[in-house]
Amino acid sequence: MIYFFKNKKEVYYFDQSYQRKIAPKGLDFDIGCYLYDELKCPVVVQVASPDHTNGSISYKLFNQKMSNDFSYWFYIEPATARDNSLDKDRWWHCFENSSCNIKKFFVCDRGLENQFENTEYLDAYLIYEYEKQKHIVEKLNDKNIESKFLCLNTKIKPHRSAIVEHLLNDYKEDSFCTYTDSSILQFQVPSVFEYYDKSAVAVVNETCFYSMYQNYSEKTIDCILTGTPFVLAAPPGTLSLLHNHGFKTFNDYWNESYDTICDHEERLLAIKKTIYNIGKKSNEELEEMLVDMQNIRLYNLKNIKNIGTRLKQELERFVQ
Repeated sequence: MIYFFKNKKEVYYFDQSYQRKIAPKGLDFDIGCYLYDELKCPVVVQVASPDHTNGSISYKLFNQKMSNDFSYWFYIEPATARDNSLDKDRWWHCFENSSCNIKKFFVCDRGLENQFENTEYLDAYLIYEYEKQKHIVEKLNDKNIESKFLCLNTKIKPHRSAIVEHLLNDYKEDSFCTYTDSSILQFQVPSVFEYYDKSAVAVVNETCFYSMYQNYSEKTIDCILTGTPFVLAAPPGTLSLLHNHGFKTFNDYWNESYDTICDHEERLLAIKKTIYNIGKKSNEELEEMLVDMQNIRLYNLKNIKNIGTRLKQELERFVQ
């Protein structure tokens, strides 16, 4: 899907049947409105995978609306390249076949920008998420530990199935889990946010795992907001991306070397080993650990505002 914002009153939406709709609603629409307000010029927000086969139809319609305008193009759906290869023809098709004057493309996966010309890594979704948190109270809630692990999932994906099955097999009495795959998990936590304060450590199954490009989402941000330390099931280098964004993680308390492992199955095994080592601790030991890492947890909470400001400054620098 592609959204074009010519102004706040003229919004074009191209769905899979290439029909125009006016003023669609949803997260991507909200992000587009936010970007338009920031940049004061047309923006494109693309949320679906580029379609090399049928793209020419939608782009023909798209170009009819954009041919006399310039714009910035934001791709906000993470890529899923299992190795360093990428179907560049499929991706670049959407860029080259846009006859309008695109000033710059932005991708939400760190590293993907190196594959294309006139492209930068800048995650518009993260800018939008951090902007929503700019008025947060910089105070940690007290934790009353009832569970060692928290693992919240919705959409079914292989890495999520593997992690949830591991937690249920080895730590069923010590885990709060949600998942939409009823063959793996029947119980769904009715109100998930309160369970952050009842859990010692979150196991975050990010949107992408089988990819070589770094990306994180609100799943990780929610842990930071609630002061919950986390083990991150994500593409290799994602902890490094968090460090680049000013956050601290928890290598002083458990082994985070899994973040350096490019082989996806080996990385998954290393994550399970880290979970195993955390699971050996008693609730009392975990409570002591949370007290000891309080400075890191509070630092990360305060950094939410810093990184939001920094990413907005990067956006302003790129579009000057």
